[in-house]
Amino acid sequence: MNIQWEYDLAERPFCRQLERIGWQWIEGDPDLPESTERASSREVLLKGRLAAALRKINLRDGQPWLDDERIARAIRDLEQAAGHRLMEVNQSATELLLKGTVADGLTDWEQGRPQPVRFIDFENPANNDFLVINQFKVELTSGRGHVIPDAVLFINGIPVVVAEFKSPGIRNPIQKRSISFFDIRTSGANCSPRFIQRTRASNGSSTPTNCSSPATSLRHARQPLGLRRRHIWSGQTPVRHRCQWWRKNLA
Repeated sequence: MNIQWEYDLAERPFCRQLERIGWQWIEGDPDLPESTERASSREVLLKGRLAAALRKINLRDGQPWLDDERIARAIRDLEQAAGHRLMEVNQSATELLLKGTVADGLTDWEQGRPQPVRFIDFENPANNDFLVINQFKVELTSGRGHVIPDAVLFINGIPVVVAEFKSPGIRNPIQKRSISFFDIRTSGANCSPRFIQRTRASNGSSTPTNCSSPATSLRHARQPLGLRRRHIWSGQTPVRHRCQWWRKNLA
């Protein structure tokens, strides 16, 4: 049998482990963006999933109330997070994920006052959509090529983790693939919330050896390894903990 060392011993076991704890897995085709629920490889958000999640988790009296226009505006708020420098934009995007945005209210609801809109349901994690896609190709907006992360993890269609794998036969996997492989500055899509955590694994156990913080500011840069190893890689993690690391680490 011809073994693809990196895929068979690291990438596939990682994705299967996520499946076992309730994530959906899509095997991407770098040449077919539609295989990863996108019209173009320049897109980063999975807008269909995000729109469905916004309707599901933002309710009025137990019923969805966001219409297409309000949903499109909320997605645009995420794509166009405020800030001029990288750190500012990433911090703004992180705050949107944690705190949400606002949408125009309804005339018969609290006198038409603006209402909060959440991108992620932290109170009821099972309401969220968890997805991993491997071989997720992203064209750079600079037009200078593309990147293909080994795996990207999404919550509600929003990319939150990038994983890079190396064959266990490589002696120094971190040196072999430098930390700038998928630098936040060159993620290359028209979307402000960059891929906000990077993880590398060099063996079948998918143990993270390097992570970056969801925002690049020092305020958010806290040690994540033990927490994220437990919540992402351990098959024993209860579903209610799948999102709790957001608030514990980033709030």
